[in-house]
Amino acid sequence: PNAKIVYEIGKEIRRYAPDSIVILTTNPLDAMTYVMWKATGFPRERVIGFSGVLDAGRLAYYAAKKLGISPASILPIVLGQHGESMFPVPSKSFVHGVPLSKLLTEDQLREVVEETVKAGARITELRGFSSNWGPGSGLAVMVDSIKRDARRSLIASVALQGEYGVRDVPVEVPIVLGRGGVLRILEVELAPEERQRFLQSVEAIKKLIGSIPPAYLQ
Repeated sequence: PNAKIVYEIGKEIRRYAPDSIVILTTNPLDAMTYVMWKATGFPRERVIGFSGVLDAGRLAYYAAKKLGISPASILPIVLGQHGESMFPVPSKSFVHGVPLSKLLTEDQLREVVEETVKAGARITELRGFSSNWGPGSGLAVMVDSIKRDARRSLIASVALQGEYGVRDVPVEVPIVLGRGGVLRILEVELAPEERQRFLQSVEAIKKLIGSIPPAYLQ
């Protein structure tokens, strides 16, 4: 049902706000970003999935708890799908140049990754409904970066066009966000096993997109 709603809204945005930048928060996030991208016909730079800000923030929070430092001290990287196959990347998440993979034990890293991936479901389980404060805060950061042309680097879902060896699939990656929307996509160098996990996450997104009725992909 979400695909139909997003598709219909996308067509109205195209009609009444053809120069706008669209930020999606609807789940399944990456697949719905794809539906909106197709429905509006906008350049990929102006159709953005929000979730990466939230996922990266959760990674920073859980890692910071283990380290006894502020989450603001961590520059976190989360790639792939917003969902169960998301790929937190401790080796590319840094505290002043030192990767989390050097600061935490293997067991701690495993716990941090698991907590990050399951955070959304855990919040829903405890509250009876999904998170709202976290997404609201993250959206404010994104809107501010666009409005003020702050050119802030953050994680978001955007349709890749060859980056990371992926094409025509919205995926959580680091971007630079400014007045024109996505100004740049930053490619993180991944080890072979990390790249494999990333591509597995991309395949999960493709599977979701493949389940959407073709009528909502025009």
